[in-house]
Amino acid sequence: FTTNSSKLESLISNAIIVLYLMLIINLIACKDIKKMNITSKNSLLLKKYSYLCNLLKSAYKRKRNMYNQLILAINPGSTSTKIAVFDGENKLFDKNIKHPAEDLKVFEHIADQYAFRKELCLKEVAQAGFNIKDFKIIIGRGGLTKSTEGGIWEVTPEMIHDLQIGYAGQHACNLGGLIANEIAKEIGVKAVIADAGVTDEREEIAKLSGHPLMPRNSIFHCLNQKAIARRYAREHGEGKKYEDLNLIVVHLGGGISVGAHHLGKVIDANQALDGDGPFS
Repeated sequence: FTTNSSKLESLISNAIIVLYLMLIINLIACKDIKKMNITSKNSLLLKKYSYLCNLLKSAYKRKRNMYNQLILAINPGSTSTKIAVFDGENKLFDKNIKHPAEDLKVFEHIADQYAFRKELCLKEVAQAGFNIKDFKIIIGRGGLTKSTEGGIWEVTPEMIHDLQIGYAGQHACNLGGLIANEIAKEIGVKAVIADAGVTDEREEIAKLSGHPLMPRNSIFHCLNQKAIARRYAREHGEGKKYEDLNLIVVHLGGGISVGAHHLGKVIDANQALDGDGPFS
């Protein structure tokens, strides 16, 4: 911080210093710190102080507009829309916006909800102190479009059409690309989706159903499965990347899917939307 910082910036700076000093004092007070053994209690303490410091740092950055790569992530579900703001990989803000049934029953089709949900997202972002024009990219939850490989895909007119008609099914996830696209167009940046539920990286044998006219479709919780697999690689992979591992990943939520991950590809998974199970 420079010597001519405003009173607000100085206050934030001092608050961060105080928080870190409190953290150090609390850790020193714990006997286990002498053995460099961070207990669950200490770990929780560290997370709390880190979260508070990040909030103060983000407040300072909003004041000084010091963000490098501001990203807005939008994850619509059946009864809520989760949003988060990142500066690169650093999460600055998140919010779970609940949608009571009476608010949604007025919409005949799921795709009709996108404008309603979009305005709620923008309202929360603004109330958190962010200028929507500062965002560099908008990322939405992938929907039930034509099958793709995993990864990040730019939202295109063809994708928008598939999301609007529910090409592979009707689900709230179809709103992710629609909302991201509308916000991105307004501020002149790109809209993308990542690891959509229709990701298809299966081996040919995994597509067999027993009849050539009824191939098995690929619809599963790819976004969460790949996120957890990458997290496992970071925390327990002993230096290996997700692309170096063979894993079985299970999603347990409103729906259930089991995926076989082979060197960064999901080579088989049960169809989680309509409920087909393992082929036998």
